[in-house]
Amino acid sequence: MPPVAIIAVYFGRLPSYFDLWLTSCRFNPGFDWLVFTDCDWRAFDIPANVHMHALTLDEFRRVAADALGIPVRFGSPYKVCDFRPAYWMLLPLAGRPYAYWGHCDLDMIFGRLDRFICADILDGAEKIFSVGHLTLYRNCPEANFMFRRHHPELNWVEILSDERHRGFDEHIGVNRIWCYHGGRTYVDETIIADLDPHVRRLEFVNALRNRRQQLFYFDQGKVLCGVYSGGRWSTSEYMYVHFQKRAMARRSCDPYASRFAIASDGFGGLAAVPPGKDLIREYNPARLADLSKELPHRVRRLIRSVRGKIA
Repeated sequence: MPPVAIIAVYFGRLPSYFDLWLTSCRFNPGFDWLVFTDCDWRAFDIPANVHMHALTLDEFRRVAADALGIPVRFGSPYKVCDFRPAYWMLLPLAGRPYAYWGHCDLDMIFGRLDRFICADILDGAEKIFSVGHLTLYRNCPEANFMFRRHHPELNWVEILSDERHRGFDEHIGVNRIWCYHGGRTYVDETIIADLDPHVRRLEFVNALRNRRQQLFYFDQGKVLCGVYSGGRWSTSEYMYVHFQKRAMARRSCDPYASRFAIASDGFGGLAAVPPGKDLIREYNPARLADLSKELPHRVRRLIRSVRGKIA
């Protein structure tokens, strides 16, 4: 594997489960994480492959303005996500060379990345994956500056100079530029456990992948979804689980745990695998009141999922 740096930029207060995020990084020694933040991380046990860098929002603004040669303003810290296709500008602050770089979120837990990202995939594309929570780029001029190329409906200077968040880092932004210019990309979202933020229980955004009795959990570096069906327990492994826009609490989960369940509202202890059905009902219940309230969204989600399968 060539050296890969995955960059996270975060301003504010680190999430309460940051130790679990770090643990999931620790199980991936072949990858480096560069975290740029204005938060105090001294209380955390930082793995050797996670490199913390102090950076304020104003310092980020100055770095971006100098690197891109445009005026940069922020209506909110969330605006920094628009700059993800240009996060290569932060690599000199790391002080070490990387053949590939990328960006990620903190509202996620990584599985074993080397089971899904191999040298053949990296060699065959300049852009790997298509979502803001994890995308990798080859560290070369063609990939680093693709976002600056012409598109009839997207002007990178206008978008990045706008203080409003514009979603430039993925489908409605830079992905369209790559497609327009025929850039070499690798996309496979089936290896991601991307969870629907609009329903209470933990379910895939793709409605066709969900089962009634399912539980997401982390086990010694692996992200798994376990399912009870027909009296049998089966599991599927994923590159990572993304639980966007959820208030995730600490339930009965030990700090830096190497095995834990991912509940609909936080993280819980997991003493044994496979877990019993009682644990699924506790951590990821299907409540009738929730299902009734979420019905319109669920119908729309199912229609989108079926159309996507047909397409």
